[in-house]
Amino acid sequence: MFGSRKAGEEMVVCANPECPEQRFPAKELLFICPGSPCPGLAKTRESIKPEQEARYPGQFLFRAERFAYAVPCPFSPHTAFVKVCPHCWARQPAATGQTSTIAVIGSSLSGKTCYITALIRQIEEELARRSSFRMALHWDDQDGFEYFDEQRRRIFDEGVLPDQTQKNVPVRSLQITIRFPVHGLLRGLRVGSQGVVSLVFPDPSGEALQSLEDAYFLHTLFRAQALILMVDPFGSLKYLQRLKAGGQDVEHFRKLYSADRALDVFITNWRRQANQHHGKIPKDLAVVLTKCDEEGVFDPDAERYGGFPVQAPPYSRRLFEEISGRVEQHLELELRMPKIGTMANENFRNVGFFAASALGKPPTEVEEDGERILRIDDPKPRRVEEPLLWILHKWGYW
Repeated sequence: MFGSRKAGEEMVVCANPECPEQRFPAKELLFICPGSPCPGLAKTRESIKPEQEARYPGQFLFRAERFAYAVPCPFSPHTAFVKVCPHCWARQPAATGQTSTIAVIGSSLSGKTCYITALIRQIEEELARRSSFRMALHWDDQDGFEYFDEQRRRIFDEGVLPDQTQKNVPVRSLQITIRFPVHGLLRGLRVGSQGVVSLVFPDPSGEALQSLEDAYFLHTLFRAQALILMVDPFGSLKYLQRLKAGGQDVEHFRKLYSADRALDVFITNWRRQANQHHGKIPKDLAVVLTKCDEEGVFDPDAERYGGFPVQAPPYSRRLFEEISGRVEQHLELELRMPKIGTMANENFRNVGFFAASALGKPPTEVEEDGERILRIDDPKPRRVEEPLLWILHKWGYW
């Protein structure tokens, strides 16, 4: 379903831009046993290379007999999923080699931190319900969990939005794995009784999405089978002109890079790396118009129900098709951003358009202790999970 190559034969791209090899078969990756100490370390001590000893002292590295996203250690009862490049010895993102990967991307200042935090929270509190999709979420690394937990606390417990610039973010990417039951005999035969999907949030600050020379796209996104691209209405010159006419200060948002630039960079670099200059890219793309709670931005709930419901109606194929067409139209006619829809439809296998609000309503700027901050009272995310559900539907899970 995700490619004709057998597991281990697909090519991976090393996350180290200075790696002498860059691309190589996944089966060559080395795994780190999480056991400490692992019996394999003593048994294979004579074969340990100086590079391994220097970078990973006291840790057992091995090549899997049969490659998979996670593999059993041959000398201990542990399962290993942390991988290392055999050519430069750089540690790879946890999702490397996981073909069922969805990457969420967005430029800086686009509200990416709020969206990411809201999406993970919705998975944990809504999609995990027995009456919903029964999704179980697992963090692939402790640093990523701690970063998310801090953002969740500030936004949903304290009602304070994080610094919009988000400079010097302490993690390179956030990575989680979700598992959920697959219902239906035919679906079970096609994809198995359990769905296992990796969600990767590369570059939480969005800084890498602003440079045409940054090879970060290839390192992190090349293997993703689907992308969720955030489109901020404040990236539209037409929308900024509307705000300025209403007396609002828009200078801060003039630094925002439009989503079409990030999409253009990804398409150009992917085609160059894959040497595929014709035809559709074999990936699904969900284009998400964020901040749909802002005045003058298309809001599917306000349009359909005359206001902001506490809980948006659940995802359905019919409702998706209706909303998708309206969002694409809004991007082209009201926001004057037709390039996004054109590039998406002409370059990707499947494309869907969505409108979401990470908070449910716009934040309010207030002064507390002599400092101006953005505060949100009782945030209620709306439709942030729908792009994920659409992709999983396209993959045949329901």
